[in-house]
Order: sequence, then structure tokens, then C-alpha cells
Amino acid sequence: MRQLEARGCSWIFEVRAMDMAAWRRRWIMLCVFIVVLSACTPFIAPFDAIAYQNATSAKVETLSVMAQAQDPIAAHQAQVDQVILDIKKAREYAAHIPSNQTTVAQWDRLTGYLVLQFFDRWKDGPFLPDAIKERQLEAARAFDQIICLETNNREAKACPVQGGGP
Repeated sequence: MRQLEARGCSWIFEVRAMDMAAWRRRWIMLCVFIVVLSACTPFIAPFDAIAYQNATSAKVETLSVMAQAQDPIAAHQAQVDQVILDIKKAREYAAHIPSNQTTVAQWDRLTGYLVLQFFDRWKDGPFLPDAIKERQLEAARAFDQIICLETNNREAKACPVQGGGP
């Protein structure tokens, strides 16, 4: 180093020290920018018109088939199978939308607990009208929650808990 200073090159070390400080600042700025940018990514799925349409049509079809549960299921088995298929397709479509876990969990609750259980019970015999109304109300609330979640993917809002009767 003394040899370099003797040759008049001491300014190289000063420039390199300044360059290192500048690189550190740039590196820190880049890290801060990445953190800020990642904080701006949405935590909810974007609005999807197909998912919304799937949910609304599945609600109408499901409640319509449930209303016929005073009859033996054999008379409506094709409709029941179609409703189950439509619900499974809607759930699968929702599962492939990024950041849509809440909606998928609601679809799972709807299929596993409410609708499929209703149709399984229907195989044992027809329902009484009051039981049908009660189960329709539960299913309508679950569908309304899914529809609210799909609608509010435009902006984050809480979905009110309310009934959406048949």
C-alpha cells in the first residue's frame, strides 16, 4: 500500500471505499423495495366471474332439488347427481384460484356437511317439510357465504352472517 501511495494511487482505495458504501446503500434500498413490493401483493383472490356464476347457479339448483325431498329420492336421482357434480366442479374451480383458501374451505363445509349429508339422509326416506326448510336455510347461508367471498374478492370486506332463504 505504501508503494501505491508513493506512486500516487491512494485515491483508488478511497474510491473503492466509496463504491462499497454506495453498493451497500443500493443493496439496502433494493431489499427495502422488495419488502414493500411484497407487502402490496393481495392476500385474497382476485374477483372471478366464473367462480361467482358457479356459486350462484349451484345455490339455485341445490335448493331446488332439496325442495323436492318430500318425494322418494329415486324420482330425483339424476337431478341429485347433477347437483353434486356441479358443486364438485365449482369447488375444484375455486381451488385453482390463487389465495382462495377461505372460499375452498367453505365449499368443503358445504359439500361435506350440508349437501352430501342431506342427500345421503334422503336415501333413507323422504323428509318432512319443516326439516327441508331448515336444511335449505343452512345450505343457503353456506352458499351466501361463498357468494359473498367471491363478490368481495374485488376488495376485502367482511361477509355478514345472514340467512338467505330458499
